[in-house]
Amino acid sequence: MKIKSGLISHKVDDQYITVASGDAAEVFSGMLRSNSVAAAILNMLESETSEEEITEQLYSRYDAPRETIAADVHQVIMQIRKAGLLDE
Repeated sequence: MKIKSGLISHKVDDQYITVASGDAAEVFSGMLRSNSVAAAILNMLESETSEEEITEQLYSRYDAPRETIAADVHQVIMQIRKAGLLDE
């Protein structure tokens, strides 16, 4: 899976604000607010990847149980999917 092209992110204090342009604007006309972990997931989705690969990358970065990371990754991906921003 891969995120649609055209998302623009900007860091404001401790949050990331993402808006759609280009291809992404055809399916999404809102704004996403996220923390640094969700922003990292969005960043990883700029290249073709899988939920499992994202989980493994985050597990190597953070001191948290793999199951917790996997659940968080799944939740973020489901929200991105619900917004119509994934090419699968």
